[in-house]
Formats: sequence, structure tokens, C-alpha cells
Amino acid sequence: MQGLPAGPKDVPAAYLVRIPWDGILVDDPNHPRDLECRIREVIAIIWGGQEDGPTAHAIEHEACEILGVRSLRDYFRKPAGFFANHLSRYSKSRRQAPIYWQLSAGNGSYSAWLYYHRFTQDTLYRLLRDFVEPRIQEAEREQFEFESQGGLSGDAASLLQEMQNLLQDLRLFKSELELVAPLWNPNLNDGVIINHAILWRITPYTPWQKKCKECWDKLVKGDYDWAHLAFHLWPERVIRKCITDRSLAIAHGLEERLWQETSKGNWLQRQVPEAELEGLIAEYRKPAVQNALERFLAAPPPVAAARTRAPRAAKSSFTGTTRRPRGSAPEVDAETSRQTLLVLTAAPADGLGRNAIAELLGVEAASLTAVIKQLKESGQIEQLGAARGAKYRLTEQGRVSLEPEQDA
Repeated sequence: MQGLPAGPKDVPAAYLVRIPWDGILVDDPNHPRDLECRIREVIAIIWGGQEDGPTAHAIEHEACEILGVRSLRDYFRKPAGFFANHLSRYSKSRRQAPIYWQLSAGNGSYSAWLYYHRFTQDTLYRLLRDFVEPRIQEAEREQFEFESQGGLSGDAASLLQEMQNLLQDLRLFKSELELVAPLWNPNLNDGVIINHAILWRITPYTPWQKKCKECWDKLVKGDYDWAHLAFHLWPERVIRKCITDRSLAIAHGLEERLWQETSKGNWLQRQVPEAELEGLIAEYRKPAVQNALERFLAAPPPVAAARTRAPRAAKSSFTGTTRRPRGSAPEVDAETSRQTLLVLTAAPADGLGRNAIAELLGVEAASLTAVIKQLKESGQIEQLGAARGAKYRLTEQGRVSLEPEQDA
């Protein structure tokens, strides 16, 4: 296989793990491609049949305790959970290259997971046709059945509300996929960030979304016209640059048509008439892509998730209150410190503020005061700005502190 991902022919027919060869899994409990269910299958294959050893259920429970989550679904659904951890593991210096991509819209009650090395031009259409649209139809039927009962209360009313929220997220996700699918033209030679850039609107992990949006803005501006995606979306602009930039012409296979080699081994621009140049551009211009690009660029900002935080604890009465001794340092949870570092691995160059970090972690900002202080004192993060404008970013020491877990 020469180091490439395995294909169907590389796996024996009796292989126990079910592999989604199109690279798509979903966060959908009742779907055969549900991510949590597939993980449980693997756990059961590895540990389920061992006598006098840990059971699959015990292994899953232990994993959740280590991760500090209620369930594996919580860990994968929360963008600051698995994806943030995965992003930190697939990062080196300032280069970030995650190969498992989480996509969702709205509040993220439904997510799709794509595997980078299985991308095709039809991946997003397949996601729409085989996963999102059927799930919308199913959710609509379930909502109708609930509403037809009338006078719902208690658990039934809560389930109806969950179904309505799910439907809203699914419809948003569908509209976003329909917006970007006609433009989707992945090429692994472009690299991860450029391929991911066009999906910034449905990237739920905010620090990575910002990185993707910055890259997309540069693509629109013309900074990355060497990329296959730029040539796919803006052929006229890129081809005209190829006339004066031989390296671009080579990158896009146009060297022989726009440049010529002299007898002395030098390369000169061909004198291409405007009519011939327009004909060349017409070969690569796709009206459907151009129309879809106009719609994409004119689309309003994506609907932001209505994030909720844990309610504040009720104040205790004076009699039952246990106060921390004055002058003693507050206790800092090691897992919260680690999650804070993971969030900052994908922070923009100017860092993230305390409130932004808290929002990504789903905690109260005040609860991070001691964590941030300790991480600063240990040299794992640095502060930019002061007072309410303070932002924080990871230091090299902070990156190194994550490496032992990555190698485990």
C-alpha cells in the first residue's frame, strides 16, 4: 500500500471491523453509521470476549472517566472535545492538518465526520443524499407523530422540543451543504487547510473555523492562486496570472500553452492573442460553478449556535458555607488546564480572550481565572494585552507539555 490508507481489497472478507469506505460517519444514535456505535463495536471486538478481563462496558466507562465526559457521544459531539484533541495531535509548529473533520450547523445536535483521505468530488452530495435528507424526513415524521398526540407534557414535551431543535439544525446543515457542494473539488495536493477553507461555514470548532475563514479570505483575494481550488473557482484570474508567472503555469499544467523554451534554455512568454486566451479560459470556466460561487459569496453569515452554559450554583446559606482560607490558592483541575491548552492550540495569532475560551469549553469564564493564572506562571501560555482586552496564546513550552499525551 506504500503508506496509503487501506482500501477494500487490502482487508480480508472476514475482517471484524466495519469500515465506511466513503469516509463518512454521523452523530445519529439510530443510524448504522453512528460514530459512537462504531466505536463501541471496536471496543467490543478488542475487549468484549476476554475472560477474567475488563468488559467492553467497563472499558468504555473508564475511558469516559479519563476524558471527563458523561458518554463517548458527549466527547465527540462537543467541538472542544475530540476534535480539539485531534487537532492538537495533528499539528506541528504552525501547521495544522486534522484528517477527521467534524461538520455541523446551528447548535450541533447533528454532526457528520469526514475522513480526509477518502474525499471525492461527490462526498458532500453523498452526505446530503444518503444521510442528511433522509434524516430530515425521518425527523419530520417523528415530529408529526408527537404533535398529533396533542397536550404533551413532561418527558414527551421535552422529546418534542429536542426533535424540533434537531430539525432546525438538520435544515440549516442541509442549506449549507447545498450552498457549498457545487463548489467542492478536493485535491490532497492543496493541503488540509485549503481544502477545509471552503467549509468554514459548517466548521463547529471556533478556533479552527477562524483559521479556515482566514484561509478562505486569502483564496478569494488571490493569495493562493497556485492551489487547484483557486484554479477551479477562478480560472480566468489564475490563467491570466499564468501568462506572467511560469511557476503558476507549471502548477496548473499550462506551461506548454503559455511559455516556450529558447535554444539557450531560457523560458519566454508566448505571445497569446486575446481571442486565443479567451478560448483557453472558456475551456476551464464552468458556468454552474461560477453561479454557485456568486451565491456562496453573497450568502449571509452562518447561523451561530445558541450556546448554553451550566447554571450558576445556588448560593449556600452562611451556616453551610465552607470558605477557602484567605490567601490560599484555589484548586485547579488538571483536566480543565489540559482542555484550555487544547483550545489554544488552534487559537489565532492574536490569541483568545478568557470569555472565548470559556465559551468553547462550555464553562463560566470566572472558573478559568485560576487556570489561566497557573498556566501563565508555568510558562505554558502567554498573555497579550491587559485588563479586559487580555488574550492568551500557547507558548512552545505549552505545546511540548501536550506531546507526551500525543505519543501515548
